[in-house]
Amino acid sequence: MPCGVSDVPAAPASLDEDKAHHTTTSALFDGSSIYLEDLGFVAEKCDTATAWAKFIAENVFASDSTWQEQFKKRFVVLPDSAFDFLCETGTEVHTRVRIEDDTKTVAKGALWTEESLPAETILMGLIQCERVYQKNGTREDSIKPEKLIENFATKSLTLQIGGKATIGRGQVCCVFTPVNGGSQ
Repeated sequence: MPCGVSDVPAAPASLDEDKAHHTTTSALFDGSSIYLEDLGFVAEKCDTATAWAKFIAENVFASDSTWQEQFKKRFVVLPDSAFDFLCETGTEVHTRVRIEDDTKTVAKGALWTEESLPAETILMGLIQCERVYQKNGTREDSIKPEKLIENFATKSLTLQIGGKATIGRGQVCCVFTPVNGGSQ
C-alpha cells in the first residue's frame, strides 16, 4: 500500500518497442495502429490500461464525468523508450537572450532557456503537514496539521507556478484526493 493508497490497479506489463496498450473505449487507434506525433505503434487493447485510465480519471476529474470519459478515450500505455522520446520532444523549450541596448550584443549572463510542459500534462505528488513553528523557533500548538490540510487541501485550487504570469504561463489546477486511511 504505497503512500496510504490502496486498490490501485496492477502495474502494466512491459511492452515491445512497437506496441502500445489502449483502453477498451480508446479513440486513439486506427484499425490496428496508434499514431502519436510521428510514431506508430501496434494497438493492443488492455484491461490494465483501462483500469489505470479509470483510476486516474476518477481521482483527477472526480466531479466531472465528461472529462473522465475524454481522459479514458485518450489514455495509452507506451514502451519506456517511446515515453522518454515524447517527454523530451513534447516539452516546449525556448532559448532567450537579453541584448544590451548600447552595444546590441548579448548582455553578460543573459542567455537562458525556458521550458513549458504541454497544457494537458498531469503531475502527481504528495502533501504532508507537520507541526508549525513560529519565527523564533517555538512550536505553535494552536495550529494543528490536520486543520491545515482541512483548510487548504480539500478544494481544487487554481495556482500560478513559475514566471510569466502576465502572459498566462504556469496556470495549474491543483486537485486534492484523499487517500484510503487518511483524512486527505
